Amino acid sequence: MLGGTFVLKEGAARTCRIEGRDALMLEPGTVLEYCHSLLSPSKEHTLSGLVYRSGKWRSYEAEHCLSQGMISLRSGNEPLVITNLRYYNWKLEPSGTGLRRGYGCGPPACCRPSETWLGGEHYC
Repeated sequence: MLGGTFVLKEGAARTCRIEGRDALMLEPGTVLEYCHSLLSPSKEHTLSGLVYRSGKWRSYEAEHCLSQGMISLRSGNEPLVITNLRYYNWKLEPSGTGLRRGYGCGPPACCRPSETWLGGEHYC
């Protein structure tokens, strides 16, 4: 797991539980930033999460949120309800059972991915 911190830059956020998932709700106009020096759009990575829209949890491709050293979540004019935000320092590809590492195997047992997430017991 990456260290680092989430900083609420503007607006308001609160935790909530929807359909069995712990989530973070960013009120309209809210900006939440996560900073860490290892974050980089130019290096191989995967950044994804789940958002609650139209009564369902949906996949959230968060590439547009990533810049050098920062993930910036912005709610816009509507609330943004997000959980399970993950950053991996390798490219994951879709498979029949979820996401898998691009070359078909996981990391060695002695290695841990660089990742961070919102939601569940791991909410920061």
